[in-house]
Amino acid sequence: MHNDRAFLLSKQFGYPLPENALDLLCKFEKSIVKANKTLNLLSPGELSCLWSRHFIDSIVPLFLDVIHSHGKLIDIGSGAGLPGIPLAIAAPTLEISMVESNKKKARFAERVIRELNLKNAHIIQDRAEQYKTGVFFNFACARAFASIHKTLPILSGFIARGGKIILYKGPNCDAEILDAEETRIKLGLSKPTIVSIPPELSPEKFKIVEYIKD
Repeated sequence: MHNDRAFLLSKQFGYPLPENALDLLCKFEKSIVKANKTLNLLSPGELSCLWSRHFIDSIVPLFLDVIHSHGKLIDIGSGAGLPGIPLAIAAPTLEISMVESNKKKARFAERVIRELNLKNAHIIQDRAEQYKTGVFFNFACARAFASIHKTLPILSGFIARGGKIILYKGPNCDAEILDAEETRIKLGLSKPTIVSIPPELSPEKFKIVEYIKD
């Protein structure tokens, strides 16, 4: 079963999932499937690979030590709550803020957070470009949001020096990285670290692109 695979992978990569993580992810799965009929959270084809392409993919940075299980993280363009909710489940000591502009999707994520009793997560219904907060985060991430060139200026405003920007990207993101090089330099970000996700974690050969604020 998909949840068995998630458990085995967590063991393989030495990341201890909380005892209730798989149960909470199963409940999250049921919520998505039920709500998808009216909210169109994911395409029908995506539902069939919910665990491998969305749940496991969301928590991969924890397995690979790209995101640590402590600190503050902001997730922009969360949609149905991805990657924010799986991260909150897998790392209960990580404080997670999720920003989503779509009112219906934000309400769905808010309801799931409440039903799963995730004390370390909350949702903000706002456009990421307009959201202002006096808090600096250790990690700022985006998954299926926009090009790197457009995403970096938004995320860099949420992190202090030493903070990380984590972008979930497909296998062919080299052109995006090159296109964002001038923007990276202007924002005072490090050269990107490109983490190729092991095939057992991502059959689609997704990558994580990481920047650090100098």
